[in-house]
Amino acid sequence: MKLTRKFIFGILASLILTCCVFTLAACKLDTKDVTSVSVAYNQGDTVVYEGASLDTLKESLVVTVHYSDGTSEVTNEYVLTGTLKVGESIVTVSCRGFEKTFKVTVSATSDATHTHILVKHEANSPSCTESGNVEYWSCSECNKKYSDSAATNEIADVTLPATHTGETEIRGYKEAGEYVDG
Repeated sequence: MKLTRKFIFGILASLILTCCVFTLAACKLDTKDVTSVSVAYNQGDTVVYEGASLDTLKESLVVTVHYSDGTSEVTNEYVLTGTLKVGESIVTVSCRGFEKTFKVTVSATSDATHTHILVKHEANSPSCTESGNVEYWSCSECNKKYSDSAATNEIADVTLPATHTGETEIRGYKEAGEYVDG
């Protein structure tokens, strides 16, 4: 009886070990290794401004992962690094241990990045003690000031300084004496 138990236990252990080996071999056959990553960037008519976030490039970017079994898939799991400066900038895509670079044409920051919402300010003449201002329009978004309603001529200072006109009137004048304050 003891020999039979040892014999059955040995057969069971062998079967379990054999199943584990075949399972591992089958898993190894199903795994596919990443062999490369490709990046397609189509800037097209998109204007990229200096200082913009690298995430703005993702709409024009396709990152594809290629596998050892000949298949490939598009992925959104990647990291972009680089700095967008005026001219041509290099951006790096890091994905699954691979890095690819591509070039981006970057424009200077423009006032055209938003539509001005203009508010008209009437001219106010300065008084003797209060300053005034010229007629101008200001953008409620960027706070820039313009001399025209089309926002084509930016102006820095709209202030008209206070002006004192007329003569000075002295009231309660009293001349100082030897023992009297004036």
